[in-house]
Amino acid sequence: MSTVNTCLLDSATCVVQVDSCVSDAGPSLAEQNVELRRRLNDAHAHYRRQLDTCQDQQQTQALLVQKLQAQVTWHTSLSLAHLLA
Repeated sequence: MSTVNTCLLDSATCVVQVDSCVSDAGPSLAEQNVELRRRLNDAHAHYRRQLDTCQDQQQTQALLVQKLQAQVTWHTSLSLAHLLA
């Protein structure tokens, strides 16, 4: 056998050995990719829910501040009207 054929054969054997080590070690890269994408999607959905909740709370707080400002304005105008009367 020539040196090139021997190197190719050794390389092929090495690849087969690496492939068998990877498959023996656990899930394939495709399975790992699917799992990582699922975890990423779960994390994104969780973040999105948190963001939506925070935005809803900010809107509620802004509405309460607006109502309080209206009450302060109303009481201030009553106080001024009472002082001027």
